[in-house]
Amino acid sequence: MTEAVEQPGALPARPSADELVKLESKLCAQSLTLADQLLHEACRDIEDMIVERVMSKLRSELPALVTRVLQDHFDGEE
Repeated sequence: MTEAVEQPGALPARPSADELVKLESKLCAQSLTLADQLLHEACRDIEDMIVERVMSKLRSELPALVTRVLQDHFDGEE
């Protein structure tokens, strides 16, 4: 029997240079994919927050704006 028997607690064999390049490439690709997903999620969250903030401000300020414009318009007709 010529197979190497792995002993408990023994360190695995060092990967070859080719294996390291493949591992590095895979790690980088998956890391960039995750970063891209996280950035897109963050952008959607920020966009939702901005839309809600603008709509809330519009809801609170629009009635006064309409009143002011109508008063200005009709006060100018007298």
